[in-house]
Amino acid sequence: MNEDLLNTGDLSLTLKYPTERDQDTYTCIISSDGKILMEKHVALTIVKEYTSTVFPMTLLVHCMFFFLYAIKDCCRCATINKREVAETVEVTEGKNSVLLPFKSKVHLPEDVTVEWRRSGSINLLVHKSQNGQHQQDQIYQGRTEMNEDALRTCNLSLTLKDIQLNDQGVYTCVVYRNDGEILTQKVVTLRVKAFQRELVIVTEDDESVLLPFKTAAHLPEDVTVEWRRSDFQNTMVHVYQNGQNQPDKQDKVYRGHTEMKEDPLRTGDLSLILKNLLLTDSIYTCTVREDTGILLQKVVKLRVIGFRSGTVMVTEEDESVLLPIKTTAHLPEDATVEWRRSDFQNTMVHVYQNGQNQPDKQDKVYRGHTEMKEDPLRTGDLSLILKNLYLTDSIYTCTVREDTGILLQKVVKLRVIGEYKNCSSTRHTCPPSPPKSASAKTSAKCRQTAVES
Repeated sequence: MNEDLLNTGDLSLTLKYPTERDQDTYTCIISSDGKILMEKHVALTIVKEYTSTVFPMTLLVHCMFFFLYAIKDCCRCATINKREVAETVEVTEGKNSVLLPFKSKVHLPEDVTVEWRRSGSINLLVHKSQNGQHQQDQIYQGRTEMNEDALRTCNLSLTLKDIQLNDQGVYTCVVYRNDGEILTQKVVTLRVKAFQRELVIVTEDDESVLLPFKTAAHLPEDVTVEWRRSDFQNTMVHVYQNGQNQPDKQDKVYRGHTEMKEDPLRTGDLSLILKNLLLTDSIYTCTVREDTGILLQKVVKLRVIGFRSGTVMVTEEDESVLLPIKTTAHLPEDATVEWRRSDFQNTMVHVYQNGQNQPDKQDKVYRGHTEMKEDPLRTGDLSLILKNLYLTDSIYTCTVREDTGILLQKVVKLRVIGEYKNCSSTRHTCPPSPPKSASAKTSAKCRQTAVES
């Protein structure tokens, strides 16, 4: 290929020393991030050329032989070596199946091989039929089907099931003899359109959210509606089947926290309400299916903005302070609660893990000076008490996390009002030193208080 092909636009390919085995249809595909931008199909035909320097009679014999061979070859091409016109098929992601059509006008012998392949960065074997045996790459296992009597009927069409976005591409069906001679072939371009997607934005303070899905399609009474959290272990969120909700089929985290409107199949409103749940950025997929496959599908992406924050006011004479955080969200038993002083070196203030406090994971300044209520994950009261500490203006962050990431986060700003007391007082334990500028300001006020005393 040309070296500067992207600038010149000349994407031509030179094939050297061509032979009969190179006779085929070649496809050039230009793609970006899996999306096909342009494609072109070029059929290469090998023409045999005869030359001779022998006597005229011999040359005439050669010419007559070549003429007869050419007639025979042309007839064979007209009946066997026929290339079908390329075709484009469009389908929506999530559909049960799509047909890649190929009805040959050529009579095909029984001992040929029919091979469907998908071209691209990896040349995948989609379906291969030979002597009654079938073969394919693992990605297509159980997803393809051809007519049992394909060779006799000349219907070589391929049914591709459970359509996915990454099924988009160029499919080529080639029929060839055992010696490799190609009898006929066809190129089908499959374009897969994404199914419905929608973005819903909520704040962490919202107690409920509506995942919308309305359709005008007529839905049979025996279909099943499934809402799943598709970004996390394909968790089952809600199931509507046989005319009623099926709470026993939900994941336990969502039981009692989801709701669909009455008679959704008749109204076409398949929207789902999530309530009293810990909302995080996530992806929910609603699938409407029947015994024959998927009828409809929609994806709703949930984006949660901002985290909760609050301010607590205390005086310097207070011996303790409550940093409040309460949630109605269902928190898993294996979650970890961490309180940190986020305005100073992200100091670890308190850790609750494996059903108990973890004093060995605290910063030594805070050991013995913090307290949480019993069974905080069950009650949802994650508040922290700071006691017998020298309190200064500061910022504390409570984070609830599990192995998959952060579940909940809240920031509490602590504001201390009133005159500064003697810093050398032994009644309170000093927390980690604040930044230098703040330390200097505090020291100055302490000195001023000492002088006045």
